Amino acid sequence: MNRKIRNLIYIFFYFLYCCSMPFQLRLWLAVFLGWDMFRLKFLLWLEKGKYAKYIFKSESIYFTNGTSLYIDGGKATAIFGWECLSVENNVAELNITFT
Repeated sequence: MNRKIRNLIYIFFYFLYCCSMPFQLRLWLAVFLGWDMFRLKFLLWLEKGKYAKYIFKSESIYFTNGTSLYIDGGKATAIFGWECLSVENNVAELNITFT
């Protein structure tokens, strides 16, 4: 399969992945199944200094080791974000935060 077709397939599945599931489920799937399954070869829009922040409320938080934290009588605000520190060839260095 040539590179252009393969990249279009990656982009199509990444688009489905981003648009069809809530963020919490996408994050859980990416952690559980492995980040490599959900990344593109190289994201052209990823540049030094770019960042993203996702904020959501939840009554419970599930960790990758199988434990969970439940908030009694309310919801917690979770913040997940990343910032691109540098890009070299097809490798990006990211600062990832989860609070």
